[in-house]
Amino acid sequence: MFSRNLGENMLADTLKKIEECKQIIKNEPDPHDKTYNVKMGNIRKAKEDLETLFVEYKHGLKERLLLILVGGNSSNKFAEECVASKYAHRYDAMKFYQDLVDGIDESLINNCGYSPNMVDMINGQIELKAHELDIEQFNMLMYDHADSKTLLNKQDLINHIMGPFNKQIGVEFMALDILNQMAILATKDNYSETQMSVLPVVVNIGDNEKLAEEIATHFGKVTDQFFFVTAGVCSSKFTNGKAIAKAQKVTKESVKEVLKTIKGAMQ
Repeated sequence: MFSRNLGENMLADTLKKIEECKQIIKNEPDPHDKTYNVKMGNIRKAKEDLETLFVEYKHGLKERLLLILVGGNSSNKFAEECVASKYAHRYDAMKFYQDLVDGIDESLINNCGYSPNMVDMINGQIELKAHELDIEQFNMLMYDHADSKTLLNKQDLINHIMGPFNKQIGVEFMALDILNQMAILATKDNYSETQMSVLPVVVNIGDNEKLAEEIATHFGKVTDQFFFVTAGVCSSKFTNGKAIAKAQKVTKESVKEVLKTIKGAMQ
């Protein structure tokens, strides 16, 4: 769907070095080996190099990242079709917020109010996520009485936390998470997309107007390569100047046509 093999080997070379480091780390020597200390020194160096190479790889991948933001009641089906047809990878936007609250026990949420204690627990997850994404400076989530709400269950908290998080910390955090997830996928599978002109990722945002607005406003801080499309029935805010194309009914052919429209808009 999108062009490949541009003759730029930087990502492929970095991926090869990453693979070499992983092989060195995997082969832990026998403690009785006379060269044990030398080999352990090589392993320590390979671990240090691996961290540097992964950051280097993410920077290179960022230049190729193409985010296809899909809204509407058939957005999940659109994402599934893209993966099944090997047109693009997928990322579920609400999963990002789910990860922030997964460590909180259900008993502390069910029929309870959004509280300072809950914010502290979520901040712990945000710190872990920031470390994973190599983000050194970021705002912590602050409790605001205006955000008070009785929560029925964990899904209620996931839906609720999106507002305070995007307002206080920023949805661009998610864009960096997408980049990180794609880099992990690439280094794990050693996939051929390392030499693609773009790495397309379908971001499923459902029929969530507020999230679409946040993304439209702030994703540009991370990448300018993102397009909104709609799948099935969706709210007017998606179609009012935001969506570049739509798939009224999701089929392999309609998805292909949408991606062709995006490809044309990039040229």
